[in-house]
Amino acid sequence: MGGESVYLFNKDSILVDSVFFPKQAANISYGRIYGDIEQWRYFHEPSPQKTNPISGIEKLDFASKPVFSEKAGFYKKPFKLKLSVLQNTAKIHYTIDGSSPTQAKLPHNRTSLKKLLGFLLFH
Repeated sequence: MGGESVYLFNKDSILVDSVFFPKQAANISYGRIYGDIEQWRYFHEPSPQKTNPISGIEKLDFASKPVFSEKAGFYKKPFKLKLSVLQNTAKIHYTIDGSSPTQAKLPHNRTSLKKLLGFLLFH
């Protein structure tokens, strides 16, 4: 399960707030939604020194590790590379410059692939 607790005290050592939060993920923010101090959510975009959005993801789930149709390596002839994940609601996003993938679209006419990530869609 994982997770930790945060306790906030005032200058007189009186507890003013506390929260237990579940295991966290890299590059995902966790906080209260705007306007409701009881509702905690995950956010794809961290918002330091700004108000959190009014919506977020209640449960954090991850797509399975993507499967490549070909092994990594150098090839002399072009081929079609197929990527798949177990979840049929997942979308695969990738980058060609080594940066972390986002949900933004990229052109598909590239010849190299460096980093990829599966996103689960929640409806």
